[in-house]
Amino acid sequence: MKKILFSIMFALLLITACSKTANKDVYEPLINNIDFKEINTLETDSIRTLKSLQKFGNLYTMRYYGDYHNIMHNLENECYNKVVNPDNSKNEKKIECSMFTSFGSEHLYARNFDYDTCNMLVVLYQKENGLTSIGFTRLTDLGLQKIDDLTKLSLDERKSLLNAPFYTMDGINECGVTISIASLESGTIFKDNENKRKIFYLNQIKEILDNAKNIDMAIEIIRNQYIYYYEEQPLNLVFHHFLIADSTKSVIVEHGINNEWNTLESKNKWQVITNTPVIGIPEEILKKKCYNYKSLSEKLEKYEGKITWLQGMQFLRQASNTSTQSSTMFDINNKTLYICISREYDQVYKLELY
Repeated sequence: MKKILFSIMFALLLITACSKTANKDVYEPLINNIDFKEINTLETDSIRTLKSLQKFGNLYTMRYYGDYHNIMHNLENECYNKVVNPDNSKNEKKIECSMFTSFGSEHLYARNFDYDTCNMLVVLYQKENGLTSIGFTRLTDLGLQKIDDLTKLSLDERKSLLNAPFYTMDGINECGVTISIASLESGTIFKDNENKRKIFYLNQIKEILDNAKNIDMAIEIIRNQYIYYYEEQPLNLVFHHFLIADSTKSVIVEHGINNEWNTLESKNKWQVITNTPVIGIPEEILKKKCYNYKSLSEKLEKYEGKITWLQGMQFLRQASNTSTQSSTMFDINNKTLYICISREYDQVYKLELY
C-alpha cells in the first residue's frame, strides 16, 4: 500500500513539475487598459489637446481636438525650405523595423520600431472633415525627447505637441487602413513632377490616415505626391517602402527604378517586410539577406498566417533588438492596439480607437 501511495505521489510531483516547466513557455503579459483623456471644457481646442496628455511608463497618449490644417501647412513650408537650403546639421538615423500582417481568424498588423532611444506619443485624431485615427509620433521629432515627464511641463512648454500630426510614423484609421514605413539602405531616383504636390514623408502617412478608406485610396495618394525627407537627405531619392493593410488584404508599396510606386499583394495569408527591398526579389534571396525576414516568414508559414495577437507579439519579441523602442500589434477588425514599450514584453498597453 505504501509503495502504491509513494508511486502516486511521485507521479503527481512529476506532472506538477512538467506543468510548471510548460507554463514557462506560455506568454501571459499583464494587460493595461489605457485610454485617451477627454477634456470637456469651454477652452480652446489647443488647450484641451495639451491638457489631455497622459503618461503610462514611457508611453504618452493625447487626444487631438480641432483642425490641424494650418499647422500642417506651415510645417510643410518650413520643412521644404530646409530641404531646398540645407545646413546638413542634422544626422537623421534611418527608421528600421520588422513588420508583418496575418489574415487568419484575426486580421493583424505587427510592427517593431527600431531606433535610437525615444519615447512614443500615441494620439487620437477626430477630425471633422476626415477619418478618425490613431497615430504614433516620436518625441524626438517634437524636440521633447530629453524631458523625463512631459506631464509636469506647463501648457506653454508643451506647445510643440500640437505638431504631432505632421510627424505621424504609423497608425490605423476607422476604416481599418493601417500603414507604416521602413527605411531602405539605398534610395531609388524619384524624378520631380510639377503636377504632384510636394509633401514631407511622414506627413504623407497622416494624410492617408485622414482620407483613405481602403488600400487602393492609400496607394492613389502615394502615387499623386512627391515626397521629401529631412534636410540632410537628397531631394530626388526615395529611402523607404510601405506596408499597408485594411480588413481585406495587405500590400507592399515600393518605389522602383521605373520612377513608379509599385505594389505587391501577398498570395498568402501573411506578408513580411523589413529594411530590404522586396518587390521583384526571389524569396530565397530575401531570406538570405535578412534574418528577421527569414525568421518571421517561416513562423507565419508554419501557422499559415493563423495566429493570435499574443502570438504576434511573441514573434515581435523574438525579432527585437536593443534598439527596439516599441512593439505594436494592430487588431484591424476591432480597431484595437496592443503596445509594448522598451522591450518590456511582460507589460502590454491596450488602446481602442473607440
